[in-house]
Parts: sequence; C-alpha cells; structure tokens
Amino acid sequence: MLKFEGLDLFSAAVSASASPSGEIGRHSRFKICRLKKVVPVRFRPRAPPFDMSLQKRIPPLALQMSLIGLVLGFGIAKAETIAFTCVRSNGAYSEEYELKIVSANPKNPKDKAKVFLDGRDLDQHDAQGYQEIKNVQITKSAVSFMTDTFFEPEILDGVKYASGTVVAITSIQRDTGQLKKVETVTGGILAKTLGEGTKVYTEQCQAVLNPAP
Repeated sequence: MLKFEGLDLFSAAVSASASPSGEIGRHSRFKICRLKKVVPVRFRPRAPPFDMSLQKRIPPLALQMSLIGLVLGFGIAKAETIAFTCVRSNGAYSEEYELKIVSANPKNPKDKAKVFLDGRDLDQHDAQGYQEIKNVQITKSAVSFMTDTFFEPEILDGVKYASGTVVAITSIQRDTGQLKKVETVTGGILAKTLGEGTKVYTEQCQAVLNPAP
C-alpha cells in the first residue's frame, strides 16, 4: 500500500505538472515564462579606476591651448635689444659711436622703446626743450625710429632765436649695416647754423653680437 500510495502520489504529481490547471503546472508555466523573457547579458568589464581618474585629470582642449599660449607668452615675450657700432664722417672728421635700440617690453603695456647713443638715453626733457624717440620698429631686415626735437626760444651772444624743431627718421639695414637719416630742420638756432630744410645723411654701421640689455 505504501508503494502504491507513493506511486499514486508520484503519478498525481506528474499529472498535476502536466495539467495547466494543477498547482505545480501553474508554477512550472510561471518559471518557464520567466526564463523565456530573460535576455542574456554579456559581460562588460568596468574601466579601471586609473583610466577614470586620468580622464578626469585631462583638461578640455580649449583650456590646454590657453595654458600652452600662456606658457609660450611668458617664455618668448620680452624686450629685444639690438646694438650697432657706427661711424659718422664729415670730410676729414670721423666719429665712432654705439647705437643701441631696445624695444618695448610686451609684458608691460606702459613700457616704451628706447634708443641709446653711447649709453645716453636720447629721450631728454629740460628747460631748453625736449627730444623724444617715437615709432621704433624692429624687423628681421631693418631697424627704424624717429627723433622729435623741440628747442625753446633762446638768446645766444646777444642774438635772439625763435623756437625750432628737428625731426629725423633713422633706418638701418640689418644685412648691410647701412644707416640712413632723413633730417628736417625748421626754425630756431639750428636753422641759422645748419640751414633750414631737409637733408639726408648716410653712415656705415656694424651689428654688435649679443649686446647687453
């Protein structure tokens, strides 16, 4: 009887499993349905923590370019110094002098280009007038600048002279060292001694290697 009852229970369980209305059948259908709806997920390895932190540490491209430009600007932007040894001749008279041109410092908007003659700053101001250097240009082929000079009225040896101006444009070719000066004198004592009008002078210069700033 025990075996029969066991077989009977087994057959009942099988019939219940096969029958859609049986308790075991309902659970079987639920499980099968769940298995059919499961979508296999492939294994995707996570990025190593090092890569993630590296990505966070890399700045955007625009920021990188700004930083590079800033570094290059501090490394390159500086005042340029060019010097020449020149010879001025007038008949039997000759004179050698050093002419130094220092460009304005790009880092300082208020800085001004300077020109020195034998170490003396050509920008001068006093009670008798002023002399000012303007329009300093430095290129690979030439260097040029303008000298603007003004003389107050003066009395010399009992002779009264009116105010006067001297405007000179000096250019030097860097490959040949030829200096050209176009000078215009208007009024003043220099108009009496040198003559009023425009004159052109030429001199020969030689570049100084590695001049001191």
